[in-house]
Amino acid sequence: MCVEQAFKRSTTTECASCRDRGASLTCFFQRCPNAYHFPCAVTSGCVFYKNKTIMCPMHASRTTAVDQILDDKSVFRKVWINRDEVKQIQNSMAEEHDEVTYILRIGGLVLHNIGQLLPHQIQSGIFHNRNFIYPVGYSITRFYWSMRHPNRRCAYHCSIINVDNKPMFRIRIQENPNEPYEEILESSAKTAWHKIVDEIDSIRRKHRLVKMFSVFVSGEDLYGLTVRIQKKKRIFRLAFRVFRSRISFVWLNHCQALKCYRIMHLNMADCNC
Repeated sequence: MCVEQAFKRSTTTECASCRDRGASLTCFFQRCPNAYHFPCAVTSGCVFYKNKTIMCPMHASRTTAVDQILDDKSVFRKVWINRDEVKQIQNSMAEEHDEVTYILRIGGLVLHNIGQLLPHQIQSGIFHNRNFIYPVGYSITRFYWSMRHPNRRCAYHCSIINVDNKPMFRIRIQENPNEPYEEILESSAKTAWHKIVDEIDSIRRKHRLVKMFSVFVSGEDLYGLTVRIQKKKRIFRLAFRVFRSRISFVWLNHCQALKCYRIMHLNMADCNC
């Protein structure tokens, strides 16, 4: 199924019925320019055939294959669309978004902003280590166990901010939408999250629930810095993991273009400096 090609073609194709763009169903009659959205094709009287072709009302009357007309357009089987998930993520990361509309959810983690590092921040060596980088402006929401109520989850809004040229890890806890935030600000993800995990462990012990084993909880894991997207046998790392290759590229080539330091540009070949 050439879904990607049909989608790209439809972005510039005008519907013969409503005159809006996005029409992907074209008449199969030779040299007929008519194209329709699916609802417009149905209401306009287009004829669908069992061999997956369609004729506009003007040319449908010229065909005689009445027994091949598809009356019921319902689909009761699963339809598999093979799309490049990594490319979709890269294209989404490369676009400019504000923190409200930019959402990528992976399980209990919602990514709002992937952040960025400026040249002097990379050169300082403070905003990254051997295993992780800490881009300024990085923002997620993690749904995790509540510190106040057992057997209940709440939203933890995690972000990385720049304070005195050092990365600081800020977690705003929202137990109830009508209540004000409770804020934790620490110099490491581990310290910030262990304050929360210790509270959760304490309340779970009090109510005789399953122990948390906070020793094995990683602050970087809960911050989403180790999240992977897995598809079949291939594992795709998110952009903030790919960015480590970008840092090495910058150091080796001493590139001064700002786009080389932005996490949203994933392909090293994009740099023309």
